[in-house]
This record gives sequence, structure tokens and C-alpha cells, in this order.
Amino acid sequence: MFKINRLKIIVKTNDGDFGFDESFHERINFVASFENTKGKSSAIEAIYYCLGFEELIGGKNDHALKPVFRKTLEFDGVQKNVLESNFYLEIKNIQGKVITVYRTANKDNVSPTLISVFDGDINDALVGKVIYEDMYVHQPGSATNARGFHRFLESFLGWKLPEVPTFDNNDRKLYIQTVFAATFIEQKRGWSNILATIPTNFRIKDVRQRVIEFIIGLHTLENERCKQKCKAEENRIKHAWCTLFSDINSLIAPYQIYIQGIPSQPEILSDEFSQCINFLKKQVDQPDIYLDQYLKGLEDKLIALRNSNLRVVDNSEELQEELAISKEKAKELEQLIDEQRDKLILESDAIIELKKSFEIINKDLQNNKDAQKIKKMGSTQDWYVNKDICPTCHQKIDDSLLPQSFDYNLMSIDANIENLLSQKAMLEFGLNGHRKNVDLLRENIQELEKDLVCIRRIIRSIVNDIYSTDNSISETIVYKKLMFENQIEQIQLAHNRILELIPSFRQLSIDWKSMLSEKKSLPQDKYSESDLRCLKSFEETFRKNLKDYGYTSFTNIHDIEIAKDNLQPTVAGFDMKFDSSASDHIRAIWAFTTALLMTAKKCGGNHPGILIFDEPDQQSTIVKDMEHFLASLTKLNAQVIIGITLKDEEIKSVLSRIDQNICKIILIDKKVIAPIASIELKENENEDE
Repeated sequence: MFKINRLKIIVKTNDGDFGFDESFHERINFVASFENTKGKSSAIEAIYYCLGFEELIGGKNDHALKPVFRKTLEFDGVQKNVLESNFYLEIKNIQGKVITVYRTANKDNVSPTLISVFDGDINDALVGKVIYEDMYVHQPGSATNARGFHRFLESFLGWKLPEVPTFDNNDRKLYIQTVFAATFIEQKRGWSNILATIPTNFRIKDVRQRVIEFIIGLHTLENERCKQKCKAEENRIKHAWCTLFSDINSLIAPYQIYIQGIPSQPEILSDEFSQCINFLKKQVDQPDIYLDQYLKGLEDKLIALRNSNLRVVDNSEELQEELAISKEKAKELEQLIDEQRDKLILESDAIIELKKSFEIINKDLQNNKDAQKIKKMGSTQDWYVNKDICPTCHQKIDDSLLPQSFDYNLMSIDANIENLLSQKAMLEFGLNGHRKNVDLLRENIQELEKDLVCIRRIIRSIVNDIYSTDNSISETIVYKKLMFENQIEQIQLAHNRILELIPSFRQLSIDWKSMLSEKKSLPQDKYSESDLRCLKSFEETFRKNLKDYGYTSFTNIHDIEIAKDNLQPTVAGFDMKFDSSASDHIRAIWAFTTALLMTAKKCGGNHPGILIFDEPDQQSTIVKDMEHFLASLTKLNAQVIIGITLKDEEIKSVLSRIDQNICKIILIDKKVIAPIASIELKENENEDE
């Protein structure tokens, strides 16, 4: 929060210095004139310019200022050429810290993007009694860098502006200019809509909604951030888990081994989870066995081979017998492979047919949905369904897709769509089943082919042994020993590596549990309970303000709501301004702007604590309603600056009834930018009084 203490403008011309110098009351301030062309808006826009908010009046830097500060000013009917303009704005924050912001316009060798911040009031700044620091606006880093003025102003106000999503798919700070668009209502565009002057060049998504959320103190953005964080953590854990699961399976898949006890997707695991893990060896046409049993069998065979005689002469009978067994085994494997391939062909054909049926179902479903949609719309075009002809088979129907020559209990189009959806679901289920069968058959074929390769190598070794000399070393025994030793070694290496990886599942499980706990603590909907209470208060305050300000476009004020999706006032889901009269639209802007401040105070939001209304008496609003509006401002306990034209006695009377202890009227007699000498004379007269 902050207050404006004083505004001093010095405009140097070819005919002397002109300017404006006024202090402001901490409550209500009227910058008033009897006519509408005295330059009140120029003084108010100078406040915008000093704060770097001139985007709210339609431009950047001194190009946004009126010609009186850039080109020529007129006084007593005489035009003066402007050489340069200097602006001093003295402000105070909630901690009582006073600074003076100095900015120039149309000044040689000084960029309008330069802002000097003096550590003291205007008087001390003018005589050089206080230190200052040069900063910049409307340059990259103005809102984020140490010398960026808007970053300094954010800190001066005690704010921490949130990072918000943009259309560039990047997060960016909620720029301070956008926030003040909800508190500074300028004369030209400010009354066209709620938050009409909010800058959109920052490409912030839902910028009006984000500003309102920040001002009244909603936690939606924080909740969304937490949800996104949880989602990112969820995706990280899932990816890490699936990668780990895949790595483990890739280690043992070549040996037709699989694991029981490790879930394929993340879940909360018990402390004893590692003790419940089992390794099993797949066996074609036989029950799967535990890996330790399989390894024990290999080790027994290896021991038997090590104990056998290596010379062929000592194993001739066994070789003949083993050759016969091996040939029979090879024949069985070939037969099994052929059977598995036949099954694979059948499964693949089934998938092709199901895909064709799936395409037909999808086409029929889309045709019927289109027909249903068009018929519900009451279309009179030459659509088949409007003639009660099926859009799929083109048969005559009575709200049905079946031929009328049969005495069926006919289904309506809606029922037929439901039936098609059921068929689609069944087809999807069938497709998934056949795809799993295909994967399993391919694995079986791969394993059988590996076994067949091994048995053929053994057969070749046996044949070589049989035709070798009697004293030769048995090639079969050596080969089988090497094969068993290598298989045992490779499986054990894979098994040991998996045992090293298994604890990672436990850590991921701990992370998963933590993520689920944090996710559960977040509100299920967009708004938390405290946010909903705050929104309810905002809505009720807005309605009360509308009623107090004489809003009559809707007889039942409770029909007006603050939409949860964009925080804008609506009636029956539509923007309320479309059914509001021109004067009621102005009342709605009064009501909304003040409701933001009132709700922020109640809910601990982030309102700057200052309002500016330039010519709020728009569209010839009723004086009584204007008085109610001004009276409500006196109760806000906030600083308000109002540019107003005292065009008739009624308005003057309204101002006279405001407590003079909490307001100040800055009356512009001739022009807001007057000769410096006359300003100093006026100040001396005020001091004498």
C-alpha cells in the first residue's frame, strides 16, 4: 500500500516556467474545475507517467502524454512552445518510507525511460539534500532487474508479484501495470469496460482474472502451481518407475525370466516389499518354475558333466542314446514352433478383421451422432435422417436403424448410438486381448527358436564325437559344460544387477507417497474453501455497491454473479454489460472497482490502497447516485483521487456535504499548468490563511 503526498510538474517553455504543484490528502482528493477543458486529466496522467503506468492511457514513454508536456501549452490564449517537462511525485508506503520519483519528458539527451528515485521528499530532492538512484522503465528487466523501477516499486509496496502463464507457454511475472489497471480509471478508455485499460502486450493468459485473484488474495494461482508441481512429480516418478521396470525386464528377458512382486506402475510399497519378490523362468508347454530351482537344475547338470569322462570312447553308448533324444527334441521344437506360428497367423488375421470392424463401427457411430445432432437442431436441410432414412444403410426408419419389413422392437437413434458404443468397447477389448496374445506368441517362438539352435548345436557336437577317434575329447560334453556355465553366469549377473536396482523402487515409492499426500491436501476444485469465502464476500460486496449506487437494469440484483471461470460479473452466464444501460454500466465500474478494494481489505489481499477516478460522472448519471458513490469512498479508509467537473450546482452541493476533514478540493481556476510565479503566489496566500 502507498499514498501520494505531492505532485510537482515543471514545464519549461520559451516564455518562462509553467507547472503544477499540489499536495494530496491521505483520504479524498478532488481535482476539480468548473469547465471540462482545464487540464485535470493532464495532472492525473502525470501521476501515471511518474509511476511508469502510462500504458494505461494508451502508450509508452512521453508519447503517451498530452501535447502540453511535449509540444505546446496554451495560457491566457497564448501558445507557448514546450522545451522540456519535469515531473516529481512524492509517495509514502505503509512503513512510512517517503521517496520522490523524478521523470522527464521531451528533454534533450535524457531518455524518458530513465527514472530517478530520491530517498526523501520533493523539497529535499530539489535542493540535493538526499541521495538518489537512477532506474529505468519500459526496458527488458524493468520488472525483474535490480535497477528496474517496477521491481523497486513492487518491493516498495511490500508485494511479491506472482509468476503467471503466458501465451508463449512460459511463466512471466504479473506486471505491476496490469494490477493498477484495476485501481486507476482514466477518462478516455477507462469507462468503456471493467479493467478496460489493462495492458495485453505482455501476453499473459487470463490477465484480468489473474489481476483480480492477486488483488483480493485468492490462492488459485498458488494452488495451480502446486497441482502442476504434483503433476510434474507424478510424471517424473512414473517415468523413472517405468524406466526402471523396463531396464529390469530387459536384463532378464533374453533368458525368458520374469519377476513377480514388482508392480509395473508406481504404488506405495511396504518395508518388506523386497522380500516378496520372486523370479520365475518361463517354460513352453510346462509350468513356470522359480529361478533358483531352474539354476539348481543347471548346476546339477553341470556337476554331472564335470564328473563324466571326457573321452569319446568312454561315452560312446551315451552319445548314441543322447543323439536319438536330441533329434526327437529338435523335432518336437520344430513342431511347437510351427504350431505357435500358425496361432500367430490366426491372431494377426483376427486383429486385421477387428480393425476393419472397428473402422466400420467408428464410421457408423459418427454418422449417427451427426444425424442426431442435426435432427436435434431442427434442421430442414435435405438430410437422410430428417426423412427418417438411416444415414448408414439408407433404409427407411421410424427413429430406428432397423429395416421396417420386420416386426422388431426398434431402437431409437439414441439407443443405436449406445449400442454402437458398446460394440466399440467390445472390439477394443478384443483387440487388446489379441495383441497380448500376439506378443506372447512371438516371445514363445523366439524362446523356442533359441532352444532349437542350442539343440542343433548339441546334435552337431554329438555327430562330430561319434565320428571322431576314440581317444578324442568329447566335443559334446565340452560344449554343454560351456553352455551351462555361461548361462548360469549370465543369469546370475543379471540377477545381481536387479538386486542392486530394486531399492530404487522403494525410494520412488516414498516419493510417490509424499506426492499423493501433497496432492490430497490441495483443493479438488479450482478454489479452496478460503478462496470461495473470499469470492462470496466479493460478490456480495459488488451487489451491495450496485444497489447503493442505484443500479436498476436488473430488478433482482441477486441474478448478478461473479463468474467462477473468469471473475467477471455475469447474468445467466453472459457479461452483464450487454443488458445494462449506459449509466448502469458506469455504476457497475464504480461498484466493481470499490468492491476490489473492500474485499482485499477483508481477505488480506494485495490492493495498493489507492483509487483514481477521472471524471466518474459519465453518461449523465443521477446526481443522487453520484453522491452515494462519493459517500462510499469516504468510508474506504483509502486514498482516492477524483478528477471532476463542477458543471452544475447539484454537483457542487454534493461536494460541500462531504466531511471537509477527510477531503481536499484542488480547484483549477484557469489551467492546470500555470506560470510558476502564480503557483508560488497561491501557495503563499494559502500559508497566510
